[in-house]
Amino acid sequence: MYREADFGTGSLQKYTKINSEHDYKPLTERPNRREYLSMKVEVLGVGCAKCHKLEELVKEIVQKNSIDAEVIKVEDIKVFGQYGVFMTPALVVDGQVKVAGKIPKEAEILKWLSA
Repeated sequence: MYREADFGTGSLQKYTKINSEHDYKPLTERPNRREYLSMKVEVLGVGCAKCHKLEELVKEIVQKNSIDAEVIKVEDIKVFGQYGVFMTPALVVDGQVKVAGKIPKEAEILKWLSA
């Protein structure tokens, strides 16, 4: 979001909306992502049975343990490449690849989501 910051010179500064419609702070003062958003968990897979199983397992663990996480299924092969993942299914937690090419054990997933 941009707004006129200095009417004298006509320059624009980039601002971000924090809470309400009129509560803006410059992006340099923006809080850390983890302070206001839940954990982002991505399940990478093109739709095979193992990919669906990993997605369901992660959702079940998140719900059963009341973990504040957003679980997203990613099927875009370009995104796989950006993460360096060439075997599916893969699990990415807050931008870090935790496992690729296999379904991890429930205890292992819980450890990653609880950290």
